[in-house]
Amino acid sequence: MVLGIDLAGTVEYSNSNAYKSGNRLVLNGWAAQRQHWGGLAQRARVRADWLIPVPSALTTRRAMVIGAAGGGRLGDS
Repeated sequence: MVLGIDLAGTVEYSNSNAYKSGNRLVLNGWAAQRQHWGGLAQRARVRADWLIPVPSALTTRRAMVIGAAGGGRLGDS
C-alpha cells in the first residue's frame, strides 16, 4: 500500500466527463491509505466522484491545507 490520506494534483488523463486534462483537484477521505492506495505517489488513479475541483482563487497547496481536516467540498457554504 501507498500511504497518504489526502492528495492534490493536476489531471493528466481522464475518462470521466467531469474532468479533463489540466484540471486541478484534491481528494480527502474516501479511505485513501486504509482501503485504497494513498496519495504519496507521483501519480494516482482514483474515482472521479471522490475528487474536489480546486477553485481558481486558491493554489493547489492552499486547497490541501484547507481540505486536510475533511468536510464538504471547497466552496460549499
